[in-house]
Amino acid sequence: MKYISRTIISDIQSKYDFIIGWGTGTLLERNYRKDYYPMEFIVDGRKNRIDEKYQGLNIYPAEKLLELQGKILIVIYTIYEKEIIDKLNELGVNADTIIYNLLDVKKGSRTLPIWNGKNADDIFLLELALRLGMEDIQYLDIGVCHPIMRNNTFILHELGYHGVLVEPNPTFHSLIEEYRSNDTLLKIGASNQDSTLTYYNFPRTPGLNTFDKEHASYLMQTEPYTEEIIPIRNINRIISENYATYPNIIDIDVEGFDYHILESLDTQKYPAEIIMCECTSQDNPIIKLMQRKGYRVYSHTIENYIFTLNA
Repeated sequence: MKYISRTIISDIQSKYDFIIGWGTGTLLERNYRKDYYPMEFIVDGRKNRIDEKYQGLNIYPAEKLLELQGKILIVIYTIYEKEIIDKLNELGVNADTIIYNLLDVKKGSRTLPIWNGKNADDIFLLELALRLGMEDIQYLDIGVCHPIMRNNTFILHELGYHGVLVEPNPTFHSLIEEYRSNDTLLKIGASNQDSTLTYYNFPRTPGLNTFDKEHASYLMQTEPYTEEIIPIRNINRIISENYATYPNIIDIDVEGFDYHILESLDTQKYPAEIIMCECTSQDNPIIKLMQRKGYRVYSHTIENYIFTLNA
């Protein structure tokens, strides 16, 4: 069984003999504490930190699960969810799974986790939307990756709003359809043209997949990758074909193509009130571009700029 909606740990904890964490990266380190709920150990599917400890918990390879006799809940702390499910099937391990974002922890009057974005970017986004008095929110998320983990629009989805999700990586299509069925998924890339481009797919680091060969070149030296020809669409065409008017929130994370997309966006015809884009080496050109288009910087998180349309 896979939990696909928010679940309170105290409501299900007694159902399981073992609660196991899976993933040893920043998502675990930023989001798990021993006082939230006890875990038996942590699985490192990539085997980079085997025999280490985290908060007193041993880190083991996935094969350690074969030693367990009883009902297992695996809490996933990595975007490689599909890879984990495949590994469980390969091992023949019968376990329920839930991604950490959906496992709620009650701490007094608070419910954790509080945000889904990597650096609480989604909270900045929502706070600005509330400040602007936005009611009928429609969003466009370009470069979705995982539909919940490190995602900036899932919080809007949870509040009952709808949007269009653009994601060229087939690895995440089934997860998007499963978790975000009320949104519209476009299995393409976005750019400044209608065409096809070579998509550089890095299976070990899919968050860095890109259409930009220069952007991908440094990873090609150390990481296995594949190349696929993927259709791309001009952002204005994506908007015209999928919205009655236009999205009032746009979130872009496309590993090197942010500037091209923003440059081609017709902000006269589609004056989105909030635009978020990833910080890259193009930061200063992006700021100047957005200022020319009538936007100002509202906030700068660790990895993103948030722009708002000047009144």
